[in-house]
Amino acid sequence: MKTIGVIGLGSIGMRHAKNLLALGHRVVGYDPDSARMKAFLLPDNGDVGWFLPGRDQSIVDGMVIACPIKDHLSQWANIDKHVFIEKPIATTEDFDVARDELEAREGLVTMVGNNLRFHSCVKKAKEWLGAGLIGKPMWANFVVAQFTDKPVYLRDGVLLNWLSHEVDLALYLLGPAKLQASYVREDIADLILDQSDAITTIHGDYLSKPQRRGFVVQGTDGYIHADLEHRTIHLTDTGDSLVEHHKFDDSWDINYMDEMTAFLTKIDGQEALGASGEEGLAVLEILLQAREKK
Repeated sequence: MKTIGVIGLGSIGMRHAKNLLALGHRVVGYDPDSARMKAFLLPDNGDVGWFLPGRDQSIVDGMVIACPIKDHLSQWANIDKHVFIEKPIATTEDFDVARDELEAREGLVTMVGNNLRFHSCVKKAKEWLGAGLIGKPMWANFVVAQFTDKPVYLRDGVLLNWLSHEVDLALYLLGPAKLQASYVREDIADLILDQSDAITTIHGDYLSKPQRRGFVVQGTDGYIHADLEHRTIHLTDTGDSLVEHHKFDDSWDINYMDEMTAFLTKIDGQEALGASGEEGLAVLEILLQAREKK
């Protein structure tokens, strides 16, 4: 059994805490909001405790940083432990400091919460692309659209809140990228990436109904279409014949649980799925460039 600290006990922090407890580990938490701390420390939550970041590190084997994005770097810099940090790894203004912090953490795990990698459709797309089943990728399109007027979602804007996931998917599936153009507003954003010989477009907004999330990758020998909301993916050849189709029965809850399992596996020194700190910085660099080009 490990003891994992969780900084930030909002919805995502509590989700990670409950998953760690369900996996048989002890969780100690901190949130500056006294009501959240009180709710976290309820006896029926399981084996939980309270701690002070930066002072009680000896009692933890690893840390989860799930506080607001603006506080990611300040918390991360005070932790000399394995860290799981929610996406994005820092604010765009903190890129250089975040890079220096990561370089100073040699030998420690830094995993970034880009949990779409754990989605079964993404795993299948990665497998097909690795096997060259659509030939050489020529273009791709990633979309996330979900209507919201909730201030908590609007606080960081669609670029940092949603598109950090979609940019990570583009890099994970298709390799390094260079930003060519962007249009960024708080509620809508579009990016164009050059990924070797493939051109990738990424769209996100808080305006559209119904909710949509997915991607298409077109290659010289066929294409992949994934609907992440409905967990379906199909592979089609250039003659428009269906080669392979899957509908998966995993869920976001399962994906989050798998993400925490991967972090614990990495702490044990074993290989596991999940975005590294370096990969998190690559995403952050593109988000920074997107803000500058808008």
